[in-house]
Amino acid sequence: MKRSNKIRSFFIGMASAMAMSCVLHAAILTETQYFSGIPDFNSPMEFTYWNADWGVINAIYVEMGLYVFNGALRVDNDAGSGSSSTVEFGAEGQVTSPDVGMFTATFQRPVQEVLATTSGSLNLTADDGDAEVGGTGNYSNQGTDFGEILGAPAFTLGGGNVGAIFFNSFIGVGTYTVVAEVDQYANLGSFGGAQQQIDPLSSTGFVSITFDYTGDGPPTPGLGLVPEPASIALLLSSMAILLSARRRIRQFPRA
Repeated sequence: MKRSNKIRSFFIGMASAMAMSCVLHAAILTETQYFSGIPDFNSPMEFTYWNADWGVINAIYVEMGLYVFNGALRVDNDAGSGSSSTVEFGAEGQVTSPDVGMFTATFQRPVQEVLATTSGSLNLTADDGDAEVGGTGNYSNQGTDFGEILGAPAFTLGGGNVGAIFFNSFIGVGTYTVVAEVDQYANLGSFGGAQQQIDPLSSTGFVSITFDYTGDGPPTPGLGLVPEPASIALLLSSMAILLSARRRIRQFPRA
């Protein structure tokens, strides 16, 4: 009898868990689009408007994933004294839109200053005269007053909730444009009087928009477009870490 009760409790628990899982799945809908390029660039992407017949929007969460690799930051110290500092090199991204209210409840961007960078310490002597290139004031990648940071693979996520007063701007028919803005980023730390030379890095990533809603949802589950073959190849070759991060189980953030 006790074993029978345990078995019955087990199956009741499994059924309850499955029911809860189905409810959660039905109440969350995510669309993801991908971008890539060499900063600085803007990448417009098309997202699907929320159809009012699908249900009532409870929350909208915008997320950006940014992955950078390659490139280099080179520094030539032209100051009269040596210095040590930590420098950063990479890219920063944010998400905007000309069509929908891409703002939080406090009128900030839901995604801003997503930084994917490589950092390292440089210990440079005072300007050595740059004699190898013709005298002081010229850039030189030689000598003890020169150092460099090579761009290593780096990935970061950033996101936030859209303010409720902007929900109606996401309701409509057809598609709206969302823009991923990615700019090159360099921080020389405490170095002053230094010249820099940058080999551009490469970047790729995604923007996701998630709707938490109450209702039946779209008749056909799933939104989003299938990436073009070139995009698929790029993602498979250089975004393994990004895709791995997206597989994690994440509770939907609440405003």
